[in-house]
Amino acid sequence: MKRVCFALIVSALFLGYGSPRPQERRERAPSRVQDHCDLRCKIPLHGSPRGINGISQVRWSVPEEVTRGQRLSCTVEWLLEHDTDFTPNVGRYNPNAVIQVNVFGDWQPQQELARLIDSELQGNPRRVQRTFHFRAPEQPGLYTVRWMYITWYHPIVSFYGGRNNPKDNCSPVAWSEKSFRVTGTAQPRKEGRGSHKHQIR
Repeated sequence: MKRVCFALIVSALFLGYGSPRPQERRERAPSRVQDHCDLRCKIPLHGSPRGINGISQVRWSVPEEVTRGQRLSCTVEWLLEHDTDFTPNVGRYNPNAVIQVNVFGDWQPQQELARLIDSELQGNPRRVQRTFHFRAPEQPGLYTVRWMYITWYHPIVSFYGGRNNPKDNCSPVAWSEKSFRVTGTAQPRKEGRGSHKHQIR
């Protein structure tokens, strides 16, 4: 009897009856990867106490739900203001600081989605807006995009806030993130001169 039951179980596994159903992609961060994006450095919404380097987020347009392979257009707007108080290990607003701003997605953490600012001076306090484009992943599931702001000579190189040289003595990474869900039928791709480069307004 035991042999019969064992044979039935093995047969079911080979036929696929014991296989788990396909699920949405839900992986957030591999346990072996260190996330350098400190919660204390998350960019606050405008109207809240300002974050590091006097930065606050005015708006960030990311659709909540998209279809597989859909081309997305997102706009980020932030405000730079002078610090009124000095915070240890954070630093004062420096108009002569070199800044880097880029965007990553957790489905391809080592590949930049867009470069919003590339080695420019921070300049005087002002409002800044950038628009960028990318394609949604093909696999259904919940995904996250992050835009990161750092005052340094090299940009961030991964979704997890990794730096070009881990020994760089640069300022903390200011960051913000939003999640979206991929579902439905894949969008047909049109031939053309597509680009991930941002549009400067």
